[in-house]
Amino acid sequence: MLCGALLSMAGMMGLSRLARHGGERLAPWTERAERAMPFVMIGLGCYVISNSLTD
Repeated sequence: MLCGALLSMAGMMGLSRLARHGGERLAPWTERAERAMPFVMIGLGCYVISNSLTD
């Protein structure tokens, strides 16, 4: 769990540095992410609902 948290922290630090110094390079990626995010969230919600136990 600690390794996962450290990897997550390192990834977030890298993304924030990239956004700070290279925002124009991220523009195409952020546009695609904005269009895909509703579908990702719906998919995650369906996954959670399908794996929840409601006895």
